[in-house]
Amino acid sequence: MDLGYQSVSGPTAARAALLADVSLEATPKQLAGAPDLAARLPAGTAIYLPALDKVAETARLEAARRLVRERLRPVPHLAARRLAGTGELDDRLAAWRDAGVAELLLIAGDVARPAGPFTSTLDLLATGLLERHGFKRLGVAGHPEGHPVADRETLAAALRAKAAYAREHDVEMWIVTQFAFEAGPLAAFEAGLRDAGPALPVRAGLPGPATARTLMTYAWQCGVGVSARVLARRPSAARLLGRWAPDAVVDALARHRGERPASLVRGLHVYPFGGLAAALDWLDDAERRVAESVEVER
Repeated sequence: MDLGYQSVSGPTAARAALLADVSLEATPKQLAGAPDLAARLPAGTAIYLPALDKVAETARLEAARRLVRERLRPVPHLAARRLAGTGELDDRLAAWRDAGVAELLLIAGDVARPAGPFTSTLDLLATGLLERHGFKRLGVAGHPEGHPVADRETLAAALRAKAAYAREHDVEMWIVTQFAFEAGPLAAFEAGLRDAGPALPVRAGLPGPATARTLMTYAWQCGVGVSARVLARRPSAARLLGRWAPDAVVDALARHRGERPASLVRGLHVYPFGGLAAALDWLDDAERRVAESVEVER
């Protein structure tokens, strides 16, 4: 959304720039409960469709078709470890293309035992099928707080290999990070990319508004231990009864970006653990407040 940040500078401009490029993640069920989605989001907003055990592929395809009809951009997750083989990958890519999908988020997948020969996103890239089906816009996952089963050097080497693939195959690639409850890990991750590479654009992952208890549950399930401990340090009443919103993290990321013109943090990615409606309400309110600040500073 155009928030007019070009006419101001400093923290307000940095915050407005982040809020002008927000993507969201939503399941088909969440999307079905948001019939006014196209009216609430700018055309071209990216909506990521996660690959989950309880979500049928047909439901994700239908959700993608609806998003295309509404001039939004579906970005399905493609989970390597959930695919039985190259035949299923070929069929899946053809189906997404037929549904109007032009970009994907490649992830390894959170299953302990792979369903087929693919164990990582690099295995998917090596098949050549993504290129054959014309997918030239690919997101990849970033883990600012580490990964439960991979050390940091392994993660960094994998990102460098993916970036090399993007250069060699003329692919637009970006990083979508795991969610965090504070800006520190996100800023350190971005600084590491600037210092040692790969210098891929970063979409900083944040949970949308939700109860602290809900967020703690997701954090432990997803291996976001440091951020979970941040919430755990709150008094028990706040953990059980309070609600969390990402405003403080957005403000801190805006300061980080404002102080570093070469920052790789280009936008935000919202995980609506507290529900899509709550995430949209928060986004509306955040945009309203920053637009008011822009008007005051003009």
